[in-house]
Amino acid sequence: MNRQTRLHSSIFGIIILILLFTVSLNTDDSEAVIKTQYEPDQYTSDDLQIIDTKTGDLLHIGMTKQEITELYGKEDKIQFNLYQYGGLRIAYRDDVVVQFFLSINDNQSNRFQTYREIGLGDSLEQLLANYGEKHANLSDSYGATRITYIVKKNGNELETVDFNDPALKTGDKKSLYFIDFACDDEITVINIGDLESIQNMQ
Repeated sequence: MNRQTRLHSSIFGIIILILLFTVSLNTDDSEAVIKTQYEPDQYTSDDLQIIDTKTGDLLHIGMTKQEITELYGKEDKIQFNLYQYGGLRIAYRDDVVVQFFLSINDNQSNRFQTYREIGLGDSLEQLLANYGEKHANLSDSYGATRITYIVKKNGNELETVDFNDPALKTGDKKSLYFIDFACDDEITVINIGDLESIQNMQ
């Protein structure tokens, strides 16, 4: 092997080491890149998901408790009928996920976000830009602004439900879903689930 060949081999080896080192740095605490598509004021079953930005996992209403356990292990504790996995709380019915709950009090980071890339600490303006204002119900809740969208499943699509619709009182609450936020100067609570699960919390 001549001198020039040895030089090229050495340079190639150094490049490989740099690439391996860079990969090792990016696999520790970096967030997963997840591309989502959505339109304001139009909703699909994707909106019943929570994104784990650390692992790239998409968690959705209807997953089994076993599937959640395989991802996060045994729950940390149970509060208000919600099983807590780090900063994420989950409610089950018959061992199936029916509700996701996030509170800024439980989270030091913005690891968990909605499918529309809204997380704790985001602004009301960003929330309304991503979800739309047409079907949003804004109310006051203990001094904070509460923003709620009520939907029902129709295949893969979610149809919006008017807040005066009698179905909210008389319909099947397992087929009606809420996408709910509390916002002060920033979003402090994210709550996604079926109507029966939220009533069980009250």
